[in-house]
Amino acid sequence: AWGSALPWPQLRDASAHPARRSGASAILVDGALAVWVEPKGKRLATGSLPAETIELALTVGLPRVAARARRRELLVETIDGIAAAESSLARGLLAAGARVDYRGLVVRGSPSAIPQPQPDPEPEPDADDDEG
Repeated sequence: AWGSALPWPQLRDASAHPARRSGASAILVDGALAVWVEPKGKRLATGSLPAETIELALTVGLPRVAARARRRELLVETIDGIAAAESSLARGLLAAGARVDYRGLVVRGSPSAIPQPQPDPEPEPDADDDEG
């Protein structure tokens, strides 16, 4: 609803102009905007959530966004108007598997950065069931 019925939340990069465009993505945390990803992912703008929340949203959400990209990776050039490799948020992305490129940070796609729950094993038969 942002950009149509609701105004966009405030972003840390005042020069960012988020819009409802094809290819743009929003990473939400509990319904609040954590990160706006412009089409092709070259530029990221973060919301006003705490830095730890933003870092977690990036490390978990950005690989999922990259998984939907044509090349299954994103080249992030800027984060909040700062060169991506120089951003304070780069450390978390690098720890999560991003790599440095001369143009910025490359984040590879991962459809699920969070392990899926495993099905419960078959219940063992009750020893009392053998009695007749």
